Amino acid sequence: MLTELIKAALNKEYSTELRTILDTTNENLKSCGIAPQGQCIPYEQRTLKAEAIKGVELWDLESDIYNTSTLHNAGAKFHFNLKSDVLVPLASKVNCHWEGETDATEDANTTVTEQRLTAKRLSCTLNVSKLFVLQMSNAEQLLSEMIAQAINDKIESTIFSSTATENAIANLFNAEEATNIEDYTTLCNFEDTTADVITPTYILSKPAKNKLRQMQKANNANVMDNGKIDGTNTVTSSNIENNYLCYGDFSKMHICIWGNGIDITIDPVTQATEGQIKLIVNFYVDYYISNKNSIAFAKIS
Repeated sequence: MLTELIKAALNKEYSTELRTILDTTNENLKSCGIAPQGQCIPYEQRTLKAEAIKGVELWDLESDIYNTSTLHNAGAKFHFNLKSDVLVPLASKVNCHWEGETDATEDANTTVTEQRLTAKRLSCTLNVSKLFVLQMSNAEQLLSEMIAQAINDKIESTIFSSTATENAIANLFNAEEATNIEDYTTLCNFEDTTADVITPTYILSKPAKNKLRQMQKANNANVMDNGKIDGTNTVTSSNIENNYLCYGDFSKMHICIWGNGIDITIDPVTQATEGQIKLIVNFYVDYYISNKNSIAFAKIS
């Protein structure tokens, strides 16, 4: 009987919407270097319509990623639809010079290197009560917001950490290389270690923010006032390692995403006897900083 049921499922004619979703999922797997194998047995189809995957995967998850992202608020750029490994150019600021009509052009003294980006898989499973899905008309939106928040939290806490994590994207902080901020003078000198900063922003951990709010200049004016440090915008996040802060131009930070965004497989079978639907979430990501001199990190004592 089971064999016949499987055969019937495999021979089932898919709707245009579901076929679009399945084809998009297979293309995303290929983009990450994974070859899809076998047949796809139909799964839960609730509200997964073709209109929802134009530009993003399944639901409007791209907007949820932006809305919950500290990095996006600080100016980082997000790139979707990467294919396989990608080589990106890295360089310090390129210098141009005014020259005479026939004069030799002065050397820019800029070295261009490259960095290889590979898809790092961020994944989780989520069991959802069938009753919750039936009762809530906006269940998909609530779940997508929760998933996007969890993904952003993990990405940011991994980047803004002094500890490396296996199979993960690279951490940015290094305890031995961190500048120690003791007063306003060392804070100003810290800013001077950066270059090619057009739109400066501070990203602060909550303890760093609390200490900066109590720090004063020589004239007894507060270093941090009205949410800004000397007029520079700040973003505070619990995902930053305690006592750390980052300064620079975060438009030089590029978050690269394979496929259209968050891939969600809906499994209504595995937990069916318990009245639950299982969501399997996969997100493939890496990042790079196009000019590493444009962002610096420090610890505040």
